[in-house]
Amino acid sequence: MKASLSVLNCLWSLENERSSECWGGVSADPVVSAVLGAVGKRYLVETGSTDDGKEYEIYSDGWVIQKGKFKPTATNSTVTLPLAFRDANYFAFAIPWREDATFAGRFGVGQFTETSFVIRAVNASEGVISGSLEWIAMGYKA
Repeated sequence: MKASLSVLNCLWSLENERSSECWGGVSADPVVSAVLGAVGKRYLVETGSTDDGKEYEIYSDGWVIQKGKFKPTATNSTVTLPLAFRDANYFAFAIPWREDATFAGRFGVGQFTETSFVIRAVNASEGVISGSLEWIAMGYKA
């Protein structure tokens, strides 16, 4: 019964934009899985992280959220994803790292493949920025 309650609490958290309460993953019992599937609700089935600090969440319908922190070493730097996406049609963006007061520049993402994307991050002189970025990518897993 504990797994069932965890899944329901996680769904409540996701619907109320409190996904951090779902971190750690839960496994639904077959009855809960059947009910959630019947009403079209996705639920968190797995979470993980890599040695270099990237994190991911996998949902029951194959939706994946991947994220990490990144300090560019070149104006165009490749981010390798911990999990492959189904195709290159996924969403990704980057923002200045909230604790990095030295950030100055402009940035964007592009050149998507199933396993990576490129962050272009430049300062006013078209050189490498001095700050760090956080990135997130969302789509369906391979």
